[in-house]
Amino acid sequence: MTITRRALLERCSVAVITLTAPRFAAAAGPEQDWDWLTGNWDVWHRRLRKRLAGNDDWDEFAGKSAFWHTLGGLGNIDDNLLYLPAGTYRAISLRAFDPATRKWAIWWLDGRTAAKLDPPVIGGFTGDEGEFIGTDTFEGKPVVVRFRWHEVHSKRPHWDQAFSPEGGKTWETNWRNYFTRTSATASPISRGEEPAPPPEAGDWSFLVGRWRVRNRKRTAKGSWKPSTALSTTGR
Repeated sequence: MTITRRALLERCSVAVITLTAPRFAAAAGPEQDWDWLTGNWDVWHRRLRKRLAGNDDWDEFAGKSAFWHTLGGLGNIDDNLLYLPAGTYRAISLRAFDPATRKWAIWWLDGRTAAKLDPPVIGGFTGDEGEFIGTDTFEGKPVVVRFRWHEVHSKRPHWDQAFSPEGGKTWETNWRNYFTRTSATASPISRGEEPAPPPEAGDWSFLVGRWRVRNRKRTAKGSWKPSTALSTTGR
């Protein structure tokens, strides 16, 4: 095949543009907001001994955390093991993204009071910093609660919690923790020194694993509409 000089120059120009043009990655969405936390971590805690009492005595203790995505990236959960001086216990953080407000909500559930889910804090990230605000009560009095994440893409991200009894005018930080990654892939945290679980802890063992689920939903007209779904359950 004969090719003209003009056609050859045009093809070379296209090749140069293709090789040198900058490649723009797709804009990161909320599904990536927490990617930096995926995996297992050792956690070092500093917790104020008495809150909103003018106290400056801190307890320091170790912990572990394991983080997974849920809801296709628009939700996540972490399992936490805390070695408090008063005794080891478990807790989880639950997070979900609201497309309407473009904000994340975070709930904390203490394993010692499983029927009580703390009110959420709500917010998001700007660069390597995150701030989440909510309301709660402490010793019967209303407080504003603030969670902040710092340097989340560094080798040692850290977090703090603060209370304000004055509607956010002043803050007292009462908890800090510092994360050191131990694995880039999340795996269940082995049992620590917490008390042995009761027999009921195994009630849901049958559901652990990956499942294909067939659903039937009753319509307003009384008929049934079938659908399928996938489900994953961990420990």
